[in-house]
Order: sequence, then structure tokens, then C-alpha cells
Amino acid sequence: IKFTGMELEQWSSFDDTSDKAAVLSLVQVIVRKWDEGINGWELFIHDKDKFGLLFTRVIDFVLNGELTMEEYPTVIAFFKYAFRSLEVK
Repeated sequence: IKFTGMELEQWSSFDDTSDKAAVLSLVQVIVRKWDEGINGWELFIHDKDKFGLLFTRVIDFVLNGELTMEEYPTVIAFFKYAFRSLEVK
């Protein structure tokens, strides 16, 4: 199983009203999957609008200074995997 029921539920309930904790929880899921050698985008990529919203929310947190020092490493890893994925066809 690549994604748990809880992870699937997190993604299905994500929308533009989701709070910071929900957004960062999804970011943690993506990073953890990549760390485990699993394509972290598989669950998310099929809904491009929602996927774009997730990226936008994370970027907004960074630009608006809304992240704590403890949250930055996970967000940096998220962007690292995102940029690495640009090379994948």
C-alpha cells in the first residue's frame, strides 16, 4: 500500500479553507513518501487544480513568514522534491 486511508482522507478533504496544520500535514506526507522511495506525487497529481492550490498555499506560508523554524526543514524538503521532479518525464 503506497498511501494509507488516513492520507487519502487528508487529500480528499483538502480545499481552500484548509488550515495551516492540514496543509503542512499533506506536505509531510509527500516528503515522507519520497524519503521512503515512493513517488510522493502519485496521490496528488491527478487533481491538478487542487495540487496547484496546495503549492500556492505552501508558497504563501513562506512568503508571508508564517512558518516556524521547526516547519522550514519539511517545507524545504517539499520544494527539493518538487524541483527534482521537474526533471522526470
